[in-house]
Amino acid sequence: MKKKIILFGIAFLLLFCNILTVNAATGSIRVRASSTSVTIGNNVTVTVTISSSAPLGSWEFSLGYDTSKLRQTNTTLLRNVDVGDGTKTSISYTYTFKTIATGTANVTVRNYSVLDWNTESEIPISLYPINISIKQPVVIIKSSDNTLKSLTVSEGSLSPTFKNSTLEYNVNIDDIIDTITITPVANHSKASISGGGKLELTEGINSFDIKVTAENGSLKTYKVIVNMIDENPIEVSINNSKYTVVKKANVIDAPDGFIDTIITIKGSNVPGYENTNIGLILVTLKDSEGNSNLYTYDENTEKYTKYTEFKTGVLRLFIQTADETIIVPEEFDKAIFFINNVQINGWDLNTNDKYKLVYAMNIENGEKSLYLYDSEEETFQRHLIIEQKESTSLNDYILFGSVGLLLIISLILYIPLTIKMKRINNKPKK
Repeated sequence: MKKKIILFGIAFLLLFCNILTVNAATGSIRVRASSTSVTIGNNVTVTVTISSSAPLGSWEFSLGYDTSKLRQTNTTLLRNVDVGDGTKTSISYTYTFKTIATGTANVTVRNYSVLDWNTESEIPISLYPINISIKQPVVIIKSSDNTLKSLTVSEGSLSPTFKNSTLEYNVNIDDIIDTITITPVANHSKASISGGGKLELTEGINSFDIKVTAENGSLKTYKVIVNMIDENPIEVSINNSKYTVVKKANVIDAPDGFIDTIITIKGSNVPGYENTNIGLILVTLKDSEGNSNLYTYDENTEKYTKYTEFKTGVLRLFIQTADETIIVPEEFDKAIFFINNVQINGWDLNTNDKYKLVYAMNIENGEKSLYLYDSEEETFQRHLIIEQKESTSLNDYILFGSVGLLLIISLILYIPLTIKMKRINNKPKK
């Protein structure tokens, strides 16, 4: 019987201890970081989280960290004392630090205490601090190699022979060739190349740039000059500079409102563009350096003028040189200036350098007028209606002479007739 009582007592004690163990609350304070490996000079976010298996009653703690390696940048208090409302089992606080020195920075919680809401007893806490490794930034040395390993052409041959230190090459080909393929290969795998590929050719000089950019951004430019031999070139002179008319397909896109056409120049068919609404014909001219640009062509005078459009909103203008018949306001003086790096012959407002006056054609309707250009706002506005100086022709002189002669004859006839009428009126009546 005594043995049974002893066994029953032991069982009761074990059960009571289990109940106490189940009901006892446990908690933790865990420190986490947005990253445990940070480059010096960067920021790191640290979060302190208090957790419990029972509702939090009250808590307090102090956050400690290595001040020689971290500097707090936000305003969260390092020492926190607070109470709960019986509903929360966890609470978090966030801190932001800037890393100021290399090494390992420890972040931990000190002087902490957490109470159970229900029992007001202290909750046993497991503490989890962290270490943050602060390193110098990794310096990546990028290649400066911006040379070519090889450079080949599909037609003709390079002169001189390719060498990666030689930056300019010449190629001579017959005019029956329309295209050439230039193939550059970079010496370094991380270098990039722009230029090359299948390229269109026109008569005369064709200049192509091959740009090689190294991994570190340094640039080197190779130049391939392809000379297409034309046995019968159409050469023109503009302002003492020599140009060649491009006789092959158009290499410049047509401006809005222009369509493809064929013009006969010195017995050769030349591709061009035409705008019948405004009566303009454009052809392509190439200068001695191989640069191609559109020029207007007057079939009657065989005159060429560089075609440059200026746009302001919906307004499209082709600036031209005015002749002496255009009347310009007296407050403007003749001047040469630049608009968008294009040299313009126009007029300056002698009281304000901001305003320029140009003579231009409206591409939309073909009307010509003076336009005021605001160099600060880069806008054009029609200035006034063009007036022309009147010139006296031979017919005008004949007309004026005829009218004058008629007046003289009328006076000759009128004066005697008037005298005779007076005599008749003055003769006494019988």
